[in-house]
Amino acid sequence: MGIAASCSGCRMPLADTDPRIPCPRCGSARRTFENQIVEILAVGEASFRLRQKRPGIPGWLLSIVDRFKTSRHGHRAKEVLIIDRSARDKTVKYHQVQEQQPDGSWQEVHKHQPEFPARRRGEVR
Repeated sequence: MGIAASCSGCRMPLADTDPRIPCPRCGSARRTFENQIVEILAVGEASFRLRQKRPGIPGWLLSIVDRFKTSRHGHRAKEVLIIDRSARDKTVKYHQVQEQQPDGSWQEVHKHQPEFPARRRGEVR
């Protein structure tokens, strides 16, 4: 894929990139050049972790972990763990594990979402 040129005034695509030749539509001699780079990456084992914090409140309010791992049965597995501490009176934990089957499909082997009383949290400063 090559560099594409267009008129900076009217955005008309131009075959001739010479700025001395005016645009046939608007007469502008200014040009915009665009180039696109495309790269494909193969990601086999990716993981993601996020922790949300708020100013003035100590600690984190939300933690998310999404990752691939090896299950206790030796199969490839996907795990999602979310701990939500945004409510002042409770903490919610969401945990899900899926195992990859020999045919390539995914089967849920574990899922639960218990709630716990909130531990003592600091006040907003």
